[in-house]
Amino acid sequence: MKAILSTILLCWSFLDKCPEPQRFACLDRPQQCYELGADALRTGQDPAVLLAVACHEAKFCSDAIGRAGERSTLQVLPKNCPGCSDLEFRNRGVEMLDRLTTRHGLFEGLCHYHDGTTCKDRTYPAKILALIRSTAIAFR
Repeated sequence: MKAILSTILLCWSFLDKCPEPQRFACLDRPQQCYELGADALRTGQDPAVLLAVACHEAKFCSDAIGRAGERSTLQVLPKNCPGCSDLEFRNRGVEMLDRLTTRHGLFEGLCHYHDGTTCKDRTYPAKILALIRSTAIAFR
């Protein structure tokens, strides 16, 4: 129960740090945040990491589409999830982030999540970690 309450508090904090996008309407931000927090707890991930990625990537919008065609709250490329629904894109992002951070550690895993097989943009993990610190709520 404590983990669920901590995740709800994290969502409030991240939603406050992540203003709604200007380019498109997004009606399900709180729901997406809570569901991602539950996904993190279910898979044993730190909810703050998953929520920070979703905040940075898509502002918690399930219907967000990036410039390169990335989809859903975690902005997964279609080649990583052919024929997927928004929910399947989110689930694939959760799985990928878990696999990469387990394999490479948090900083390198975030870098690989953003860049793929090569880790070129080392500013991305720093942005995610700064966003986590800015929420001022540590998940325990």
